[in-house]
Amino acid sequence: MWMRYFGSLAFPAINCGAYGYPMIEAALIALNKTVRQIDSDSRIKKVLFVLFDQTGENVYRTAWAKMRAG
Repeated sequence: MWMRYFGSLAFPAINCGAYGYPMIEAALIALNKTVRQIDSDSRIKKVLFVLFDQTGENVYRTAWAKMRAG
C-alpha cells in the first residue's frame, strides 16, 4: 500500500556488514522482491541498491545474473 506514494526506492545492504547477514541471500531477496513489485506496479521508476564497496556490487551483479538465468 505504501508503494503507491513513491516513484523511487533505495535498498541499503546495511545488515550484511554490521550484522553479518549473508550478502548473496540479501541480494537475491532484494532483487526478487523489487522485480516482483515493479512487474505488478509500474509507478516505481527508479530503484537504487546502496552498497558499501565493489565486493557488494559484484555480489549483486552475480545475484542478478543468477536470478535472470532462472
